[in-house]
Amino acid sequence: MPSVVHDENFNEMSAESGLRKRKSAVERSEKPSFRKSSKNDNCAPSLSDPSWYLTPDGKKKVAAPLFFVIWQKEISLAAILSFIIAMFIPGLRDFARPFLFLSYERPDGLYGKGIKDVAFTTYWIILFTYARAAFMDYICRPFIVWYGVRRRKTVVRFCEQAWCFVYYFTSWLLSLYLYRTGGYWADERLLFVDYPQRFNTALFKWYYLTQLSFWLQQFVVLHIEERRADHWQMFGHHVITSSLVGLSYLFNITHVGNAILYLFDFSDFILSGSKMMKYMNFGRICDYAFVSFMLSWVYTRHYLYSRIVSVVIHHLPTIIGGLRLDLASGFLFNRPIYYNFIFLLVFLQVLVYLWFAMIVKVAFRVVTGAGAVDSRSDDEGGDQKTAQSP
Repeated sequence: MPSVVHDENFNEMSAESGLRKRKSAVERSEKPSFRKSSKNDNCAPSLSDPSWYLTPDGKKKVAAPLFFVIWQKEISLAAILSFIIAMFIPGLRDFARPFLFLSYERPDGLYGKGIKDVAFTTYWIILFTYARAAFMDYICRPFIVWYGVRRRKTVVRFCEQAWCFVYYFTSWLLSLYLYRTGGYWADERLLFVDYPQRFNTALFKWYYLTQLSFWLQQFVVLHIEERRADHWQMFGHHVITSSLVGLSYLFNITHVGNAILYLFDFSDFILSGSKMMKYMNFGRICDYAFVSFMLSWVYTRHYLYSRIVSVVIHHLPTIIGGLRLDLASGFLFNRPIYYNFIFLLVFLQVLVYLWFAMIVKVAFRVVTGAGAVDSRSDDEGGDQKTAQSP
């Protein structure tokens, strides 16, 4: 886009005309084009470029050390490869195995639980860190720039939401499969009838530990992304979700965790998809997707999730035969654990209602014709572009 040349001899009329032309050119450049970027276009730099994470005056936009943010792919990949290489070194094989493979297999093919599960969870935190950065930088960024989006912040937001969409959609499909085949579909009381749920299939254990890894890795994401308006709400959500997943695994009550993840992932991938369409300027389609998200949110998080919470509060002690601790049998549900479990579930529901208030505000904009906006985002109006149209 040609720059506006200022000359002191310009009169007021020509200046106003130039500003109007410049505004029109900017608006045209922000509209997505369906052509490939030409050789004359300045493609967006890699997301490892420091310019993504610094303000024009050189201040950091992220909380994490800039070195880690820039080199997150290389650091995480080096750690991943080190564990794989260690498997081929006899003296390190026993050390590396719990990081790469599930532990505590039984003769019947089921898996128990133990301290080595921490190693497996740690490895997947590292793996998710690399996968997220690589997916955003090598797949999403080139695509959205090819599509024609030039604003830097929009490129980053699109890449973030594309990763969320892929993860939540995949997670939801796996959660649905395990939920439908687990023997507790469509009846909240069945989530607890076989307590304690000490032993799991390889697939279920892998699923549950990788879910825990993902939510723990979200704390890393909070610090490598630019801070949003609802930072502390997201932080609280990650604390509650990680605690629920981790403690339900520890206390052998994993079926309810599977059900809750299934419910929450459904609206999450719809939301991420609608945000992607917003950043691609899909207009009304984005608004329709947002309405679908809103309906799914109300049904899954305010109706179905509330039914699970109600069963826990009113019927759980009776279903499992009382509250007690019995380490030998894996019955780890006494009164303090029970009350803390209720607290986490209710606190998560409170956060859901707070977010629903934000959703209603966005819905009002859709109804009044203003269009859906991302209530999490900060002001994008003054952000620089990734490329300029010739």
